[in-house]
Amino acid sequence: MIEKIIFLAVIILLNIAVVAIYRKVFLKRKLKTLIKLHELFDRGLHTEAIAEAEKMLATSCKPLVYEFIGDCYFELGNSEESLKAYETAISLDETLEFAYIGRGKLMMKASRVLDAINDFKKALKRDSNNTVAKYYLALAYEHNRDYEAAIRELTEAKEISPSVRALYEKLEDIYLYLGRKSDAEKVSEELQLLKESGN
Repeated sequence: MIEKIIFLAVIILLNIAVVAIYRKVFLKRKLKTLIKLHELFDRGLHTEAIAEAEKMLATSCKPLVYEFIGDCYFELGNSEESLKAYETAISLDETLEFAYIGRGKLMMKASRVLDAINDFKKALKRDSNNTVAKYYLALAYEHNRDYEAAIRELTEAKEISPSVRALYEKLEDIYLYLGRKSDAEKVSEELQLLKESGN
């Protein structure tokens, strides 16, 4: 009886080891494919990236692939296909904050600012330190003339990611628009120090 238990335990451990090895190899292959997709995207080869991504849909990582396809169609200016892809990604995995950001950017482009704000907030619900979501939320607030909310989001984003120039530049623009020259000068000085430090 003890020998059977030991034998079963060994079989179970071997199965666990095989599954773990398979997952590791599988994930490495998927990671290589995802890296290839992003290389195509970064080189501006969005159509080719979509074709490669669609091949991945047959295997796995569907939510991430749909999110990526949404990004590609966004860059190609195809809002309809981009929206479909983002919404599919979200329907498959509601935790993908960048799918909400992508859809929010589309909403901004379509002048649906309240929908955009809602999507950027959903992204921040999933990751409250997402600088990209905070930046686009600030742009949406600025569009709605809620400048204090825009300033708040940019200031928080700047604290999270102090080396992102776009945050300083947008914050300076808003301060100048509001006539708050001393605040604008302070941000301008911070930006200059950032540039001098090589960021």
